[in-house]
Amino acid sequence: MSLFASVTQGYASVVGAKVVANIEYPDASQHPTTQLQMRDDGAGADIIKGDGTYSAYIINSDSKGKHSINVEVVSEGGTSVKSVTTYSQAGAISGRLN
Repeated sequence: MSLFASVTQGYASVVGAKVVANIEYPDASQHPTTQLQMRDDGAGADIIKGDGTYSAYIINSDSKGKHSINVEVVSEGGTSVKSVTTYSQAGAISGRLN
């Protein structure tokens, strides 16, 4: 499954942010929390480089049940972040700014 986070400041896309997805599986004893670095470089799950949409593939998603996904955005190098919209094939997911 692919995971996407659109990071914006007002109406402008934010590039150069550190975006991390933390995934908690329903069977935590068999699958520990996974941390994924999301990318905006046109590689892997990311479709367009530098568009402010950060992407990652979720692996080990064979677990049945409710998965908890927390997306964190950390501004780096003077990058200012106002809002994050996160989505996957399963629909919208809430995010958090740091």
